[in-house]
Amino acid sequence: EKHRFLSAVSCRGCLRLNDTLSALCSRVYALNNGFGLAHDYLSTLAEAAASRGLDRIVCHDPLHPERLDALILPELALGFAAQSDDFGPVPSPLRNVRLDAVPERSRVQQLRRKTRAAAKLHSAVMREALSALAEAKALHDKIEAVYNPHVDFDGLYALCGEHIAAMLAI
Repeated sequence: EKHRFLSAVSCRGCLRLNDTLSALCSRVYALNNGFGLAHDYLSTLAEAAASRGLDRIVCHDPLHPERLDALILPELALGFAAQSDDFGPVPSPLRNVRLDAVPERSRVQQLRRKTRAAAKLHSAVMREALSALAEAKALHDKIEAVYNPHVDFDGLYALCGEHIAAMLAI
């Protein structure tokens, strides 16, 4: 079992490595994750794959690393990935698994107002976070432009090489 991140929140926005998913999986199932049920579904699938001795790439949610966001079974060229508003649709899914149809319809209707309010709040917080990351990146680039011309990169790389050689000698 390997643990990886297939998606990230960065100064360029919310990104999913769709090319990686497509390269490893000829069949991808997109999990509708509006109620956050994908983690439980993926955990169950990962346990079933482990019990059958299959290699697994377990991908964690970048905002909640304790939760699963995707599962890749390389031997079967099979992948399962949660869809969300933040990271967009899963590319070319073979099937869409409607996990949001699992809860009782009456209970969903009772909580509709709260779930919509929570989704709006989440969206606003994400916009602010992404804006702050983009601003931090712009400031970083400005600072780097000031000191970069004055760095002795040849000396830095030589020092790194010495440290690496010393570490490998241990």
